[in-house]
Amino acid sequence: MSFSLNDQLTWRVTEEFPVRKVDGMDWERCAPLHNLIVELGLTGSGKVLADTLGKTWWDRHITDKTLEEEWTRRLTPSLKLFLQSACDETQHDNFFYYASGLTWPSEFFNESWDNDEYDVVRLYQMTNLNIESHLDGVNFDQGANDAIFCTYIHDHCIVTNGRIVWDPLEVILTAWLGMIDTGKVIVSPDAFAVSNFNRLSTIVECLLEDPTL
Repeated sequence: MSFSLNDQLTWRVTEEFPVRKVDGMDWERCAPLHNLIVELGLTGSGKVLADTLGKTWWDRHITDKTLEEEWTRRLTPSLKLFLQSACDETQHDNFFYYASGLTWPSEFFNESWDNDEYDVVRLYQMTNLNIESHLDGVNFDQGANDAIFCTYIHDHCIVTNGRIVWDPLEVILTAWLGMIDTGKVIVSPDAFAVSNFNRLSTIVECLLEDPTL
């Protein structure tokens, strides 16, 4: 059995369904994984899903011909296809515990990277976890088609030292779904630390501080 868009069991990266060798980002796999996390967040917070998840990132932000020409020039074809397929209906809720959602256009190209062609983009913006200022997120290398999660925007000198492994985006999204499956991250209509998606440890800490227990 191989990957099939019609079979959700084949979307996640596993030993049986490993990373595929494709030209560019495996957007056909990443977009359904992204949209599945959106769906879990919306349904888990008590929202009723429509027949479709709503506007994609591309539909929401690329609103005229000039923008379309500019972004088509700056993005690889596979990343463009991902953004044309990935739902962007999380304006009032966070996409995941670690990521507020797909990055707004103004924050997409991180000029702190030493890269004149802007190959590395901030694909997902990090949530405010009170770690520090200058938060980063999931960076995606359009040249290597790999991604990495950075908490601080100036960590690029560390994550590009050749010793830290970057992964295909589908590996990261699969790992996040695994955290939901195992209860390490839960969906709740009552947010404790981060809207919708909360780490189980956060809730346990809140319960331990409850004097009624």
